[in-house]
Amino acid sequence: MEKYSYYEICQVLNNGTLEEIQKVSEDIGPDALINKRKWTLLHAASIRGKSDVVHFLIESGSNVNALDKDGKSALYYCQSNETAKMLIRAGAKVNQPSVLGKTPLHYASYSVASPSVVEVILQSGGQINAEDKFGDTPFLNACDMAYGCIDEEEYVKCLPKIELLIKHNADIHHSNLKDENGLHICSQHGSFEIADMLLKRGVNVNAKSKTGQTPLIVACSHQHTALSRRGAVLTTIEILLQNGADPTLADEQGITALHELMLHPGLISEADMASCMNILVESHASLNARDNMLRSPLHYASFSTAGEGRWPDLLCELMKHGGDINAQDVEGFTPVMLTASHARENPTDMLTYPWDCLDGSESVLELVDWNAARKQGVTLAHIVSANKTLKLCGSPVKWNINAQDKFLSTPMHYAEFSGNTRVIKYLWFSGSCADLTLKDCLDNSVIDCAIAAFNQEILAALEDYAGKSVVGEQMRLPDSSCHVCVHMVQEKNSCYPFQKKEEPILVDPSTVEINPVANMEEYLLHILHTPRLGKVLQNAEVMEIQRETEALMWQILQKVAARDARFHSEMILSGSVREKTKAGLPDEFDIMCRLEYFSSLCEVVDEGECAPGFVRFKAIGDNAHEQNIDEFFDSSGYLVPYLVRSKFEELVRLVVFDSELWKNCRICSNFALPSTNKGISHPKPSIIIELCWNGPIYKNMIFSVDLVPVIDVGPFWPKNAVSCGLVLENLHKQCLFTMTIPRFEIGVYNNEVRISFSLMESVTFDRIPEVVKDAYITAKAIREICPTFFDSEAILKEANYSNSSLIPSYWLKMAVFHELDEHGFDESNSLAVWVRRIFHRVSRYVCEGVFPSYFMPQQDFISSKLRGRDKTLNLSVVENEFKACQKLCQIIQRLLSRGDQ
Repeated sequence: MEKYSYYEICQVLNNGTLEEIQKVSEDIGPDALINKRKWTLLHAASIRGKSDVVHFLIESGSNVNALDKDGKSALYYCQSNETAKMLIRAGAKVNQPSVLGKTPLHYASYSVASPSVVEVILQSGGQINAEDKFGDTPFLNACDMAYGCIDEEEYVKCLPKIELLIKHNADIHHSNLKDENGLHICSQHGSFEIADMLLKRGVNVNAKSKTGQTPLIVACSHQHTALSRRGAVLTTIEILLQNGADPTLADEQGITALHELMLHPGLISEADMASCMNILVESHASLNARDNMLRSPLHYASFSTAGEGRWPDLLCELMKHGGDINAQDVEGFTPVMLTASHARENPTDMLTYPWDCLDGSESVLELVDWNAARKQGVTLAHIVSANKTLKLCGSPVKWNINAQDKFLSTPMHYAEFSGNTRVIKYLWFSGSCADLTLKDCLDNSVIDCAIAAFNQEILAALEDYAGKSVVGEQMRLPDSSCHVCVHMVQEKNSCYPFQKKEEPILVDPSTVEINPVANMEEYLLHILHTPRLGKVLQNAEVMEIQRETEALMWQILQKVAARDARFHSEMILSGSVREKTKAGLPDEFDIMCRLEYFSSLCEVVDEGECAPGFVRFKAIGDNAHEQNIDEFFDSSGYLVPYLVRSKFEELVRLVVFDSELWKNCRICSNFALPSTNKGISHPKPSIIIELCWNGPIYKNMIFSVDLVPVIDVGPFWPKNAVSCGLVLENLHKQCLFTMTIPRFEIGVYNNEVRISFSLMESVTFDRIPEVVKDAYITAKAIREICPTFFDSEAILKEANYSNSSLIPSYWLKMAVFHELDEHGFDESNSLAVWVRRIFHRVSRYVCEGVFPSYFMPQQDFISSKLRGRDKTLNLSVVENEFKACQKLCQIIQRLLSRGDQ
């Protein structure tokens, strides 16, 4: 393989002559592995349909049963019957299972291979009803063919596979491990032709999966694929209803077909959307059906269309069919409230505004209860005032702008805290009269709060609104002992060092200036000078916040333990101080719940197949069943992180909604994130609760608490969990205990648990040895010198990449501990030397292709970037990200080298 790259081999296979291919085969050998997927030349020729090359390789002695990384032979990739016949005649195993238990017939049924390939495999003894590890048969895979087709032509070409499999006695009533039958699978992609075939043969139209979903509910979710056919979703729904589908059936979350339809209105045309809704309502589906959270289809419609500005028109249409526009869910949210609190994926995207659409919607304005209140007395006016991303224009609304919540805060208090000057200007233009003298439960008016928080922008807006001067206090300047701070507070520099300074990455790296300091020593001095690294500020109120937060979270864990003893545990508290927190207060804590059960019932299994920083946990014997935790393990005995995490979140959510928990505490729960079920996501593998601190000095201080289930690391340290070198062995074990916590987080591959490297702040941080404390701060400092790419997506249609996405933090932390283990830590060295040494390893990986053990290879970088994105995303965009990462590393490497001069 040294003579040819994979790219060069592909070029020869695509465009070369048979003689050129013969030379390559002779040079590297017929069974040489040509890429990281462990393909041979036979794999590459088979997927390209090169029958002459396949014949030559077979004659040259190539192993027709050679398996790649996924356990697939060349037969899996056949595109033509001629190639398939050659391989089978040469001895290819037609029922060879892959790593996932799939046979060549599974892949031929699902892929764009011609139906004749399926025929050849069946005639050669392929098992028609073979099941993979997920319980899927070739027929179920064929029902999902629309997902793999890129256009109508491919789809039409593949359709005969269904009749062919049925002709060979495929079990059309079979269900996989999710209890999904072929009707579920074909309905989710609008394959109405397949649905019609199955219904005519008696497949149960109201069959329920393990989550309680029927084919009709799945059809209404209309999952997006590359194959987009106008009217396919509507036709599928019509066929299901004509054959007896019940639109009133709900899944285990109480979601009906109408709920599901309203959750994804943007994936089909407005005309199809209206037709689907009409046909469901005519079939007795109810627009006022409630799910387990008491949400109606109107709630889902408002949430999903808020960002597009379509919600007034859609609500008008739903009201005509009897929908209740003022229905409240379990938290008291009405559909209109959801439009104002809509979570935007990109808060800086101001191209569309949920409330830039009220003109001409008088019917909505007249019927909405503008003063309905959710829990704690929060009205729509409060919610709108707290959301600074809303553009307010159009007809004035009939709300009470002076309404007070449970803590006597008015909408103006909410506007002050969120820095929402837009709503203040809207009130001025609309002629609304807000009373700025109203005081909250701490006897503070909105002006008092703005003065206490040094919120000059809000004070100026309030002054314009009230028509009088508002007395403000001077903002405190950074400590002048730091040279960088002195430089930044000069008149010509209005950007304080506590705000990240973003500069564009230009075409010529030599012209880019990243930060204003002359060398790394001064910059790192500035980094250590800011209060957000290391210890939090030690004043009385901060300590009181920490004590009350810990007590509050301890009550939550006690209530969780009372409901489910498997989570009975002690609490681990960690926290951090962020850059833009007012007055340096902490705004985030991790409350980690240890699960002692798993310490004695699991063992670490890491055979080198896991992603960096991840391991797998396997049950020991039958202990899992005896201890009633077998529901958290898969059929192979491996712990499934998602199952533990979702159960823990479910229990926490139940106790968080108990209002008695907050009655006697100055920390009150403002909002809890919903479930991580389909359609809703949040960035961390935990339940996140936002708390509001109402102390004597700092008012309405919001910070977040993450409740994360973790495994007791004791039995796993240091074997298999972290490196076992002498340096780490000699460090204090309690220190490493806080750094090596297996967290329940899904990895790049299946059922992996992340080994988290994190330190606890404040008192615990003080006790950590200086050697490790410096290494931790070094990892933080590396991230700080990474510039942020300018936002060019809207202008140049190019990608916008931030340092946090290009260089994941756990790479940096693992690099730090790798250096500790391999080289030790010379305390006489400066932090700048450590930064250069560690980042040199990062640069070698990204720019030179040298893969240390703690880095993901390039294909995993790409797969991690694609997770959670639109399936139609062009791979070239991700490749551009990797190139941008390379340029970023080159620039930082130049900066580090400049510090040596």
